[in-house]
Amino acid sequence: MNKILVLLTVTLVSAVTAVAQLPRLGATISNNTKMYFGIGRRSGNHDSMKVVKGSGVTFLGMRRDSIVDSVVFSADEVPTLERYLRDYEKLLASKTDLFVSDTGMRRILGRVAPRQFADINVLRVSVRLSSGSVKTGVPMVATQDNLLIAEGEAYDPAVDLPQQKFTCIPVTLIEDLTPDVGAISPRWFKVRGDHTYFNTAVRLSGITFAYMQSFPPEFEACINPVTDNELKYADVSKVCPRSADAYVTAFSGVVASVMRPDAFAELPFGSRFRRPSLDYQPVSFTSGVEASMYVSELHDIGFRAMLVAQPPTVQDSTVQNSLGMDAYSFHLLGTWHITPLDAIGFNTVGVSATLGVGPSILSYRARTYRDAVNLTTSGSGLALDFALSVNMQVWISKSFTVGLRGYSMYQHGLSNSIESIVDERPNQMPWEVLFIVSQQSAAFFGAQLFVSYSL
Repeated sequence: MNKILVLLTVTLVSAVTAVAQLPRLGATISNNTKMYFGIGRRSGNHDSMKVVKGSGVTFLGMRRDSIVDSVVFSADEVPTLERYLRDYEKLLASKTDLFVSDTGMRRILGRVAPRQFADINVLRVSVRLSSGSVKTGVPMVATQDNLLIAEGEAYDPAVDLPQQKFTCIPVTLIEDLTPDVGAISPRWFKVRGDHTYFNTAVRLSGITFAYMQSFPPEFEACINPVTDNELKYADVSKVCPRSADAYVTAFSGVVASVMRPDAFAELPFGSRFRRPSLDYQPVSFTSGVEASMYVSELHDIGFRAMLVAQPPTVQDSTVQNSLGMDAYSFHLLGTWHITPLDAIGFNTVGVSATLGVGPSILSYRARTYRDAVNLTTSGSGLALDFALSVNMQVWISKSFTVGLRGYSMYQHGLSNSIESIVDERPNQMPWEVLFIVSQQSAAFFGAQLFVSYSL
């Protein structure tokens, strides 16, 4: 009780001199500064601390404008306390533990608790300002209102803090932010002067800061501590917008039929006919181009022109009843590309899907044989295609993306016409074969390699 009365008396008497004459401290210090220097490590929870300078120094812990605690340093300890505050970062960086080897420092360690808060291995970032200029430095600490960066390629608290080699950048002036420094970055996260965009950009880009829990008092003119539950975030698609440029894609691959047309050859067999089924060529080669244009953050629309050709059978001497497309089939589809990879390279690997629908022109080659000799005819058809592809793509540069797609297509037959074969021999009745496609629809699965170029 007597101690409290004496303390109150000292406080009242010294109120007019409650102006700090200590290095780096004002008359009132925040909880951030209290934590940074470890002042009163056994003290309770305070709103702030007041500094009273008399013959010695007293730190008064305040809560709701009431004194709830105190930390006292005698007059002969003040020079050591001043050195502790002034050279704090140098003492922490010293290879020799000066807090142990220095007798004066050991004496005050019961009332101050030095702790290294700085991470000197943090990577630099760059920010593009509304003026168009770009500032690069080591990120120190940030709130939703300001970003503080240390100038230069690295950060040394013992050197940079005394020289005040740091810059306070208001979030309202930041247009873009990137964690890629030292090269032309493809990953510019949009901030647009909005603190919610800034919070999302920091989180998505994986930026770390030199100070996470507490920071030097020199920063407090720029930074006020903000708790995580006070942060608000913007939608990812706004912070990482895709390029609105159109792009073209070239592709090539193979597809195999899993559902084939029902077709047969009507062959003369004496006074009757026999109808052997036509084998369908199982593997086709595909190649083509696509052109797509930006519609929204998640969608592109465009068209696809694709040529499908089956392995030639003209030179195949094996006798067969078959239906193939040795010439070509041409497909023209309107496409809807869902969740495409960001053309500016925010995502280096992505998965997307493409839906397509459109007409196709088919060129058939039908074959049968007589007396072990193949006979060939041709025909044409129309179909309506429905295609789905799932794409795995990898960003290579700002302009190029390569990938692999799994491809499926259902081909709904609309019409077909195949020329009959008439084999005429001397002194014999004409031998005529009809080719009938009772069900022209088919389904395909396959794989394609592709490369996209952003215009």
